[in-house]
Amino acid sequence: MKPSWINTKEYPFTPKTFAQPMGTMSYLDEGTGDPFVMVRQSVLVV
Repeated sequence: MKPSWINTKEYPFTPKTFAQPMGTMSYLDEGTGDPFVMVRQSVLVV
């Protein structure tokens, strides 16, 4: 689901999600060619 504040003319991509036990990951699957992966780690406070 794309937030309503995103300008779809500047960001025309459709995000996809992958649910896992530790949470949900959001990713884009667009274009052709070799994959490009960027991972951002958040601080986990327990």
